[in-house]
Amino acid sequence: MVAVVVAVGFVVAIREWSTAPRQPSDDAVKAEYLRISPPAGTQTERAYEVHSKHGAISVTNRHLARISAASVLGEYRKVLTQNGWRYRADFSDGRHWGEDYCKGNLLASVEIMKDQGQQAEYVFSVSWSGVSERECS
Repeated sequence: MVAVVVAVGFVVAIREWSTAPRQPSDDAVKAEYLRISPPAGTQTERAYEVHSKHGAISVTNRHLARISAASVLGEYRKVLTQNGWRYRADFSDGRHWGEDYCKGNLLASVEIMKDQGQQAEYVFSVSWSGVSERECS
């Protein structure tokens, strides 16, 4: 009886492991990040950063745009959807807000840090952290 329970538990664990989202390479996530151009006239704070550890990859950069926050979101909405990304959700923590998009098991975020009328400071990132394609649909 104990052997049967252990065997069933082992089969369930193997099935979950085999269907879990596979971590893409850093280069694959970086290539997806580089496909998305910031709005015209946007300055980047520095070169993009890649953060990677087992179970999570993120490519991110902080930008300063000479357009409003609403225009930044609109520009990214257009470019992301043209590149196969699907809108996922709006988010807000009371100070920062933005939009999330997904493509397969990747997540793209446009997070507005400061809105100063005709100038916006924001962070754009593409990441993978085990989001399943099912969660994206």
